[in-house]
Amino acid sequence: AIITATGAHNYYWSSNANNDIINVSPNNSTSYIVTGYSDDGCSTSVSVAIIVKPIPPKPIIIITNDSPFTLMSTSDIGNQWYLNDNPISGATDQTYIVNEDGNYFTIVTIDGCSSLPSNLITINNCLLYTSPSPRDRTRSRMPSSA
Repeated sequence: AIITATGAHNYYWSSNANNDIINVSPNNSTSYIVTGYSDDGCSTSVSVAIIVKPIPPKPIIIITNDSPFTLMSTSDIGNQWYLNDNPISGATDQTYIVNEDGNYFTIVTIDGCSSLPSNLITINNCLLYTSPSPRDRTRSRMPSSA
């Protein structure tokens, strides 16, 4: 985070910086105090809180039904489903019913922080490809719905 102080001639931060702008990357939520000094020696201090939110865990998706194909994320909230690298409008539930062939994955966003993309599942005309990454695919034939 970049924190900027204005309105004084000189600045002193609790992080030992001495300029008007500091760039911080705390691992935990913390506060920084800046003291601004005017030309005549008067000073004022202000505290700035930086809130660090955790990144959601990378979700794992599985197929829970094959007629129709239904995908489910390990995260019960914050899902955004993707088809061929494009977000699917309105597809934000824990499960998603597949209605066309393609590559599916989800990204979980909670409190403005996003996870890494889940594993990839490819649906292609009754064939299913699953993979942790596009380079490492395994193939299995799905049973027919007769």
